[in-house]
Order: sequence, then C-alpha cells, then structure tokens
Amino acid sequence: MKKKALIFFCLFVQLCAAIAQETYVDVARQAEKLSKQGKYEESYEAYTKAIGMKSSDFNLWVNRGICQMNLKKYDEALKDFNQALQQKTNEASALRGRAGCKAMLKDYKGAIVDFSAVLAQQPKDNFSLLERGKAKIQDDDIPGALTDLKECLKRTFQPAETHYWIGVAYFSQKEFKQAADAFYSATALDKTLTDAYYREALANAELGQFTKAVTILDPVLEERPKDVNLYLLRATLTINAKKYTQALPDIEKLSELQPGNTDAVLLRIKVRNGLSDYKGALAVIDSMLKIYPTGNELLFLEKGKALYQLGKRDEAEDMFEQSIATNPDFVESYHERGMFFLDKQEYRKAIADFNKAIEINDRMAIGWYLKGRALIGLEQVDEALVAINQGLDLGGEQTEVGHHLLGLAYATNGDESSAMEEYKKALSINPAYIPVRVDRASLWLKQGKTQEALQALQAVIKEDPTNATAYYRKGLAYVKLGMKKEAMASFDMASSLGNEQAKKEREALGK
Repeated sequence: MKKKALIFFCLFVQLCAAIAQETYVDVARQAEKLSKQGKYEESYEAYTKAIGMKSSDFNLWVNRGICQMNLKKYDEALKDFNQALQQKTNEASALRGRAGCKAMLKDYKGAIVDFSAVLAQQPKDNFSLLERGKAKIQDDDIPGALTDLKECLKRTFQPAETHYWIGVAYFSQKEFKQAADAFYSATALDKTLTDAYYREALANAELGQFTKAVTILDPVLEERPKDVNLYLLRATLTINAKKYTQALPDIEKLSELQPGNTDAVLLRIKVRNGLSDYKGALAVIDSMLKIYPTGNELLFLEKGKALYQLGKRDEAEDMFEQSIATNPDFVESYHERGMFFLDKQEYRKAIADFNKAIEINDRMAIGWYLKGRALIGLEQVDEALVAINQGLDLGGEQTEVGHHLLGLAYATNGDESSAMEEYKKALSINPAYIPVRVDRASLWLKQGKTQEALQALQAVIKEDPTNATAYYRKGLAYVKLGMKKEAMASFDMASSLGNEQAKKEREALGK
C-alpha cells in the first residue's frame, strides 16, 4: 500500500511540473501574440509574468526588451538586454537591441561598439550596418558614417533611408551640394520622406539656389498644409530670391495659422525693405523694438538697411554693428556691412567682413563675389578674379553677378574685350540686371560710343528712377556731348541720391 502511494505521489509531482511547463509556454506565446498586435503594454505584462515563471529563458529577456523599446522605455529595455547578455554573452540579438537602446539614450559610442560586435559575428547584418552609420553621424565620425552608409547602398539595403542619412552626413559637414543630391535621391525613391524634401530645400538654400528650394517645398506643404515652419521657410526663401510680393501669401498663411507670430512681422519688414518702402519698414521695426527692446540680429540688420537707404549712414552703421554683436555668426550682417563699406570705398574693411562671412559659410557664392568686388576696388585684379571664379564654381542663382564682376575686373585691368564678353554673359543670364547694364554703358563711354551709352543709361533710369550711379554716368555722357546744362541736371540728381562723385563733377562743371 505504501509503495502504491509513493508511485502515485511521484506521478502527481511529474504531472504538476508538466502543467507548470505548459502554463509558461502559453504565457510566452500570448506575450508574443500581443506584441505582434501592437499591444505592447499587455505584452509587457505577459512577458513579465513569463519571466517570473522562468527567469532563465534568454529569449524572454530579449523579447521584453524589444517590447519596452516599442514603449520608448529605453532605460528599462537596456536592463533587459543586459540581463539577457548575462545569460548568453555576446549574443547578437541582445547586442543589437542594447545598441539600439544606447543610440536612443544618446550613448552613441556605446551603440557603435555593440553594433560593431554584432557585425563581427554577422557581417551581412545590413540593419546593424545602417544603424551604426547613423550612430557615427551623431558621434561626429562622418567619414566612418559615410563608409557604412555607402556600403548599405552597395547592398541595396533600404536605399531611400540610406540616401537620406548620407544627406544628413554631408549637411553636417556643410557639403551642401552632396547633401542636396542625396536628399533628392531619397525622395526619388520614396516620395513619403517629407523630411528629405525639407532638408533638400535647406541644402539648396545654403547654395544660394532659393527658387529651386521653394519648388522643392511644394510637395511637403501638400502633405503638411498646416505646418507653420514650412510657410516660414518658404516665405524666407522667396524673399531671398528677391520675389518679395510672391512671399506675401505664405506670410498671410503663417499669420492665419499662428496669429501674432513675430516671424511673420519680421518677414513683412524684409518685404517692405525689398520693395523700397524704407519708411514703412522703419515704422514696423520701431514698434517691434518697443515690445522687444533687446531686439534680435534680423531686426537690427533690417533697420540698418532701411536707414542706409534713407541716407542715415552713421545710424545704419551702428545697426549693422549691433546686429553682428547680437549674433556673430549671422552671415547676412557681414554681407550688408561689407557692402556699406564698399559704398564708402573702405575696401579693406569690406574685405574683412566678407572674409568673416566666408569663414562662417564658404559655400555661398555671394560672399566670394563681394570679396572680389572689394579687391577690384583695391585694384588687386588677379586676387579678385580668383575670388569671383570661386563663387562661379559654386553655382547658385546669381551667376550673372559673378560674370558682371569678372567683366568689371577685366575692365579695371584694361582688358575691354574680355570685359564686354563677361557683360554679355551676365545679360544673357539676366537681361534685366541693372548693375551690369550701367557698367557696360560706362565701357561704351570709355570707347567713345557716347550715344549708345546715353541710351542705355536712360533706359536704366526709366526702370530705376533712384539709381544714382546711372544719373552720374549720364552726366558724364552729356559732358562728352558738350551738353553742359543737361550734365549739371544729371549730376544734381545723382548728388541728391547720395553720389559723392557727382557732387564733385557738378562743382567742377559750375566753375
């Protein structure tokens, strides 16, 4: 009887063990099912229950770690992967999970170490290769990141995402042309990558290709029609492309979506200055400064531009300096103050500002053009040609400026034939570009083609009645034609618009 009881007891123990084992398996399967359904909270609870029943199961720790990552509980997920790795040292799935957690927790060096350990075991693990490349970007190892990402492209692994991250890598190094190309490749493969469109627009803006950048944003706005930042960016780009009235609808939309938006007010100021409404711009700026007395670099810059155009030069210079003091990395402030010095023929000061702008961003063609113009003023023609050609090599939307300045450099050096060729190139790009038309007329004056010069200058004045240089050179044309009365009237007009040379010519002619 005792023997039968003992046998029965043993069978009972074995049955209980079997039932317990079956219960653990069922819970684990239920946790997995819930995870696949995206029910991560319930899945987490089930995995926790299963771990309580069998904590030695490596897979349970890994799977709960993945579940916690989906819940964005990266600190807790990291603990689960560490627990798994205590059971199976250097196991790839746990390392991969831990690497992902470290990346999300901004421990990029740690993530790179773990992804590298995975790749040492599984060299064809494309996911880890891509993620390591992304982590290297965050760790400022751009050459290493590009090596990983380009290898992903060779393996045709997630090419759209890979191109996107290659663009991010290049953008971080201010290699804007390569960045723009990479973002374009990403959107060509996957038109849903709206952030790639956004970044492509920014890259093109850095290259001075503002009109192109504006068109790139169109599909993004279709996808995100209430995104305030997109309207802000597109309006800014449109203004930079000097299409001031075209920026107004985006500014209106910005104000509609976010009433009282100060950026919208700043953009309106830029539009007013761009449309030569300098008094209107000043009125808005002064009202803004009453609300925000500390101002910002853009307010001070726009006030300086308006004051300068209104002939208040000392006050304008103070504003340019204040803009730079507020933000020493604001490139536009150096450009504007440099042009202020150019107008005063203080060429060395101008070059110092343009050099600083180039130091901040050497991928903007306009900085090189302006430096070239200042060097022409110093009659350092060879150096000017180098700077201007550097700008032309960068491309962008203002290549007519580069060719105009090359022409001016050649004219300064006495090479009239080459100068005229460059002026023709500039006008073939932009026939309405007034500065080159004025300088071409000056060259005609020098060559004795006085009537051609006079007609060209009169056409310029008809389009731009406040162009002091055109009036001054028109006066010179009249002097050559012996028309003293007309010359004096032209010099008077040029002088009233701030041209100091015209004032001197008028005084000499009146004697």
